[in-house]
Amino acid sequence: MNAQFLSLRNCNTYRLVCLLACFACALFSSFSCLAQKPECTNPLSMHMKSIRANGDRIDSMVYEDYIVASGEWKPDLKYEYAYDAAGNTIQHAAFFRDNETNSWKNWWKEDYTRDSQGNMIQSLYYMWDGTSGQWVRNRKCVYTNNAGGNMINYFMYSWDTGTNEWVNSRKGEYTVDENGHTTDDIFFSWSVPVEAWVNDYKDEFSFNMNGNMTESTGYSWIEASSEWNPETRCLYVWDENGHITLVTGYDWNEIQEEWLVDNKREYSYDQQGNRTLNMYYVWDKISGEWINYDKTEYTYDDQGRQVLDLLFDWDTESHEWVYDLKRNYYYHQQSAGLPDGVGNPNLIIYPNPSLDYIQVDIINPSEGLLLFMYDLQGKKVLSKTLNSAEPIYIGFIDSGTYLYRIISGDKCTVGKLIIRTKD
Repeated sequence: MNAQFLSLRNCNTYRLVCLLACFACALFSSFSCLAQKPECTNPLSMHMKSIRANGDRIDSMVYEDYIVASGEWKPDLKYEYAYDAAGNTIQHAAFFRDNETNSWKNWWKEDYTRDSQGNMIQSLYYMWDGTSGQWVRNRKCVYTNNAGGNMINYFMYSWDTGTNEWVNSRKGEYTVDENGHTTDDIFFSWSVPVEAWVNDYKDEFSFNMNGNMTESTGYSWIEASSEWNPETRCLYVWDENGHITLVTGYDWNEIQEEWLVDNKREYSYDQQGNRTLNMYYVWDKISGEWINYDKTEYTYDDQGRQVLDLLFDWDTESHEWVYDLKRNYYYHQQSAGLPDGVGNPNLIIYPNPSLDYIQVDIINPSEGLLLFMYDLQGKKVLSKTLNSAEPIYIGFIDSGTYLYRIISGDKCTVGKLIIRTKD
């Protein structure tokens, strides 16, 4: 079963693990800070988007495998999410299906700690010990964010069961430009023999004028020559609506000293901007043709929430698409997962649409009124403590549709804000 969401198989660039994933956790879901490097950096995660479709929080996802022999779907994995009063994810738990008892069993869980701005500052990962019936520590990640809420480094520690202590395992450092884009990162592993951090992998990223990633290049550290070696490259194409339509992955050929195409993903959308199809191909070097590999079809309910993903594999013998697995999404009944205060009639944000400034008016505001704005890919574009009498400058934000969240005491208001094209 392939539980990857969007990233490109066989493209060994890190997926901006602690940048995208930390930001994903801060808004919607969770992640494991254990960096992996098998795939193209994904500048826009469907998982992130679906977790809060139309402001509704997702409570769980259930994976089902397709059993060819019986032609039936069989539950396999389940993920559950817990949230704080502000709608931030504070726990992500995974369960596997026990075929003998036909019930869900604990697998692992991750707990998150956040600062007052909702940025994640720590995650604790546990594995379930079936023998003792207890959660066992596995790893810990500690994150540092800059004033804009962008992560600039993380440290990962593993739990040493012999000494009952946290020991160094991995760290990552990120360079963030004035627009909040990560332009490069570097990952290190802890070397026990020399008791020092050693280079492991690094990435470089480029963006267009709209802030969309256009290129990522990954390098691995060659200890023998003490130099960075090109490994993978990915090129990203976006349409006029800011939707990613194509990601092409390349591998570095050391003999020819050039990039050779390896794989690609193509994406399709409906009129509402919802992704409907994700096609993955691999390049056949012998025939010089693209070969089908897998695809995902997405289904939405009448509220625009993602409710079902169907994943298919390409059968090279029958030359047909065959079922692989499906993901079912289950949402909380309350909008945005907040206990009350959604759509607060005592609060208004205007003008909407807006150009350079917005005003937030609220009756009897509490101290520490907070405003957060996100683009439709889930990226935070604004974080500000509000004074209701003070206009808020947004002229630096690109035109488009954005989601806002205003926290006032124990109440939270969510909605959409349109920023008009600037002449």
